[in-house]
Amino acid sequence: MTPSQALARIDHALRDQAAELTVSAETLHLRMGSDEVYRVKGSASDKGWAALPLAATFRAEPHDAGSLIHAEARDDLGWYAAPPQPFVENEVQRRAATLIRRARESTQHPAADR
Repeated sequence: MTPSQALARIDHALRDQAAELTVSAETLHLRMGSDEVYRVKGSASDKGWAALPLAATFRAEPHDAGSLIHAEARDDLGWYAAPPQPFVENEVQRRAATLIRRARESTQHPAADR
């Protein structure tokens, strides 16, 4: 599929996760969670843990008969005096991998499968 078609598929697959989603012809930016809620509620509460903020960028470029997608995901935590605890870093990595996997899966299946 073309880059814009691939990004449209990713948009559709991840829209339910996004607090903020911006799409251009070549790039999709996604933000999820809330640094404010995470700070106030903390990682010890269900609401705070669910609000752990992430950001992801998907860039699409034409490649052969389809597209090549570059994905990058990271925490979207604001400034803290110390780095996050290892369990937070592990959760960011797990959620980022899940997000990228969902995006990849959304672009690998023909439209008839949807």
